[in-house]
Amino acid sequence: MTKEAIEVRGMKFTPDQARAVKTLDQNLTINAGAGSGKTRVLTERYLDILLTPQSQGGLMYKEDALDRIVAITFTKKAAAEMKDRIRERLTEYLANNLIDSKENQEERDWVFKLLDNLSKAKISTIHSFCSDIIRNNLFELGIKADFSIMEGLEEKELQDEAISTVLEEIINEPEDRLYKELEEVTYLYGKRKLFKMLKEMLDNREGIENFLAENKSKDLHKVINKTVYDQNLKGIGDYLNDQELNEVMKELEGFISKNESRGVKVIKGILNDYPELISALNLYRESGKQEAENELLNLHFKFLNYFYDFDKDKEVKIGRAMVAADWEGGNEVKKAAYRKFETIKKIVFDKVPTVNDKPLIISDERPAEILDILLRLHKQVAKRYETLKEREGYLDYLDLEKRVVSAFSNNYDLVERLRRQIDFIMVDEFQDTNQTQWDIIRPLVTQDNDYKQLEEGKLFIVGDPKQSIYGFRRADVRIFNEVTRQITDNNIDNEKLVKLRKNFRSNKEIIDFINYLFNDIFPKDDEETSDYDVKYQDLTFGRNNKYEAKVDRDPDSHIELLLTQYFNDDEYSSAEYEAELIANKIEWLVEESDKQIFKDDSLNSVDYGDIAILMRSRTRLKDYEEALEKFNIPYRTVQGKGFYQRQEVYDIYLVLKALIYPEDEINTFGLFRSPLFALSDDQLFKLMIGNVDDDSSLLERIFTNHPKIKAKFDKWQRLKEEISIDRLINTILTDCGAYTTYLAGTSGEQRLANFKKLIAAAANFTQDQGNNLYLFLERLESLMEEEDKEGDGEVKVEAGNYVRLMTVHASKGKEFPVVFLADLNNAGNSRLGDFVCDEVNGREQVGFTYYNEALERDKTSSYGIIKDNLSFKDKMEGKRVFYVAATRTEEMLFLSGDVRIKSKGGITLNHSLKWLMQGLGYEEEDLVEFLDSEEEYKIEEIVGEYGKFNLIISKNPRQINEIEKEEEFEEVKEELAVEIEVDEFKLDPKVIFPSSLAEEESYHNKTVKDEVAVTKETDNKLNKIEVSFLKEKEATLKGTLVHEAIELLSTGNELNRDYLFNCHLEYTEYPGLRANVEEVIDKVEECPEFNEILESECRPEVEFYYKREGQPISGSIDLLFKDENDNWAVVDWKTNRIDNMEYVEQLVEEYRRQVEVYQEIVQEMTGQEKVKGYLYFTEADEGQRLVEVVNSLQLTVKPRKEFSN
Repeated sequence: MTKEAIEVRGMKFTPDQARAVKTLDQNLTINAGAGSGKTRVLTERYLDILLTPQSQGGLMYKEDALDRIVAITFTKKAAAEMKDRIRERLTEYLANNLIDSKENQEERDWVFKLLDNLSKAKISTIHSFCSDIIRNNLFELGIKADFSIMEGLEEKELQDEAISTVLEEIINEPEDRLYKELEEVTYLYGKRKLFKMLKEMLDNREGIENFLAENKSKDLHKVINKTVYDQNLKGIGDYLNDQELNEVMKELEGFISKNESRGVKVIKGILNDYPELISALNLYRESGKQEAENELLNLHFKFLNYFYDFDKDKEVKIGRAMVAADWEGGNEVKKAAYRKFETIKKIVFDKVPTVNDKPLIISDERPAEILDILLRLHKQVAKRYETLKEREGYLDYLDLEKRVVSAFSNNYDLVERLRRQIDFIMVDEFQDTNQTQWDIIRPLVTQDNDYKQLEEGKLFIVGDPKQSIYGFRRADVRIFNEVTRQITDNNIDNEKLVKLRKNFRSNKEIIDFINYLFNDIFPKDDEETSDYDVKYQDLTFGRNNKYEAKVDRDPDSHIELLLTQYFNDDEYSSAEYEAELIANKIEWLVEESDKQIFKDDSLNSVDYGDIAILMRSRTRLKDYEEALEKFNIPYRTVQGKGFYQRQEVYDIYLVLKALIYPEDEINTFGLFRSPLFALSDDQLFKLMIGNVDDDSSLLERIFTNHPKIKAKFDKWQRLKEEISIDRLINTILTDCGAYTTYLAGTSGEQRLANFKKLIAAAANFTQDQGNNLYLFLERLESLMEEEDKEGDGEVKVEAGNYVRLMTVHASKGKEFPVVFLADLNNAGNSRLGDFVCDEVNGREQVGFTYYNEALERDKTSSYGIIKDNLSFKDKMEGKRVFYVAATRTEEMLFLSGDVRIKSKGGITLNHSLKWLMQGLGYEEEDLVEFLDSEEEYKIEEIVGEYGKFNLIISKNPRQINEIEKEEEFEEVKEELAVEIEVDEFKLDPKVIFPSSLAEEESYHNKTVKDEVAVTKETDNKLNKIEVSFLKEKEATLKGTLVHEAIELLSTGNELNRDYLFNCHLEYTEYPGLRANVEEVIDKVEECPEFNEILESECRPEVEFYYKREGQPISGSIDLLFKDENDNWAVVDWKTNRIDNMEYVEQLVEEYRRQVEVYQEIVQEMTGQEKVKGYLYFTEADEGQRLVEVVNSLQLTVKPRKEFSN
């Protein structure tokens, strides 16, 4: 804070901030730049109103003071935080300024009263404010007192019910006047598409209502073309007034033709019609009559035909439609005439409405007929939807807004009563207000019955147009600008507009970079600013050196652009490449770099908890999570998408389904391979393919072999009838040790939070719907299929040493020392459906897809205009999203985007990466040149207001950082890595594992048959431990731990035993297990045979999917290593308990077929004539652990001629 700081109740403010706090007698607009302390200002102003005497414009000592201030926040969380801040400031004021004495006793009592009643303060979201108005005026508004707010699945279910019942009623009544119309549109669209269309119309019902209100009793054909007419009328004026066009026309008039070729006729037609168009435009402007408008449009559409052949649906080209002999001056004049024609065409097409470079003209009457049917269907559906909501006692958020707007329009007494009750209205994040919300606020801050004249000193709006990023919630940035004009009387220098430019968040380099970048992205003055764009306002450095008393230098800064280059035929996706690059850079920053930031009152290294990864959409969230997991980087996902699609939620779904549908084999298989039971695929397949005469279900076979599991299921079956669903889920999780099992890994805490959220949802369901597990399972299935926007369970992410992943929207209002902006080159997804609705030129317009009489899919002309309009809005909002993301940064900023190299060269830039390149002054060719170069990075020096700083531009090495592979082994991997679509890979007994083949073979061996029988009877002493392995989780867990330990050792990495066991915390349930496992690991580490293998070239855990004689086989080979002949050999780890070598011989025969399959697969991959196979028994005696499995049937395989890279 500088010397000019002003102190208010012990807190320092800039002069502009102080003016916003202390000015209570004027309406104010606060244009608050990022990091400028607007929340402090808003909080302190609220406090100032309460602590300023009434004679000076405040509400001090006024009995109902808290009721007379309305503060509107954007979220419930923001409202709660504002109350907390006010409470803190009142408490500080009481402690520091009001000592216990008679002189200030009245003020002390007043502050105590405020603290006691602060929870009742009117600080809320706009929807809570509306809800309060409705609840306080139920009788006047005709609304039931017990209404509740509907959202999510309830809304979808009611909409589906409304559509289904209306359509069903019409279908069942052939005499219904809509029967034939429904039959017609069903024939055109099909049932599924018609249902979707009506659903989209329900979602757009506010726009449809406005459209119908504006066009009562009008010809729909004229209405849907009105926008096309208006846009063309505007375009006519624009191109006829274009100076360049006028000059080109004059030059073209000077050319003299000699022949009447087609090309010459086109040019003559243009020259003849051009002055007629000018005359018609002047006449229309003078008279404004409909006849003049029609004449102008007819001439214009005729004029367009010179440039576009609408019958053939292509641009007109005249280069070959004339020859040199057609013109005096020959070929030079012919070329000049052609160039003039192309120039005119470009100017006209730039000015008139086009879709895909095709000028928009009027639609025929067919769309109007279809729209009429759709609107009549929609009217009935919307009416039924309202009836269903009333039946259930529901209002949605749109209803809340509309009911209040309607009340204010029809009940002026209510408005006047509320005006008298409210003295101050403060609105935070005003840039994200929509028109309906302003229609709620406006009547309360005006003093006339037309709601136009603002009452002085009542309205206080805070926001930043550059941070308006909620267009998908109908936010309209124009409203901020319009209300600001009303407050300031259209004078930007008016004292009622307070600009907060000082940024207290970021260091000088970040401030300079943001100003440098966005001064070229946003327009600089009003003349360049379109309706949905905003003017840039420079940030200034306000943080000063707040560290100088504690450290001898500023914290480090770092700004880097991470470019992920990829080609269409790359082995990995661009998302995987980018995620790898980001994770690698984070690991470097924390583990290797010497970068330091200020924290804990000193300069310290960067920790994971200082870093946030921000993205505009969650498209690549899973890739980022997997990359961080792979690098062992702890992270938390904030408001992650798809709570109901999370694996841990799905696992609970599986176990609940098994309680109701025990015969579902697929469900059972998925359940028992989940962490809840952790049976291996080998064990499950063994049970599935067991005795062919055994017709019992898989679940019954599991129960037979695992009595403890059966005991748990019997208990749950009993409890499901006795206790609530939430308690049942909690019991299942406890019995399975899930609270420990799922805690392992970097996402453990999030998984436990998701369990907690699911249990809470089950409790709510039980309270509302009763203890019906069948209905709950149906609801869960619906949510898993439909509700992909539900966020994860809440985890406290404000503290802790982990990277935070979140969307840019979720990061709003937050700040982080280090920010990674990811996926900057995401092209985005079109949000347009088959029915669209939006405001165009101040009027509501609708557009839709339809099928013409030839049953060809088409769109109304208005659809194209609306699409362009929405695309432009999205483009403008994209700038603002980028700005919000970048300004979350305190010290270091990494900008990441992938760039696809086209086969013919060149790249495509979208959204934020495009804005970034524009702001940096980079051309596409500059980027391509760098990507094609041998340079790994380059440094650009940039001069800012506060000095010079460096921008590092680096690119990825285009490889995934797995275990290092030799070039020769890359060929092997290429053959192994056969891509399988997830939907194609379904559980099917035809897809088997090599270990299952081994078991199948062993069933024909008498010794093994005896073992199976003994396993079932559990009375054979020799195989007692093997019986335990099959029946007890302890043995399974032991095998898992030993396998993972060997895998880690075989990579050459140091084995961190604590980490190994922490990943499987359920080991604590078995006393002595850790000591037993560590004893085995000690033997393996000291084993000469094992170490001899590791001295050669090794490849652990090689996965494959392979067809053998038409039979699909899937699995992984424990280890490939180069033998003494430099050939690849196979090793499979076995953790069986070994009592004597005779038993080893039995096991070799049992596993022979499995090893032979591995040998055959490696032969096929490498082309080796022979592949040796080994079994390594971890518990055999030293010198006897590595046993070769001789394969006498091994075939000679010819090497492949080539391997694709």
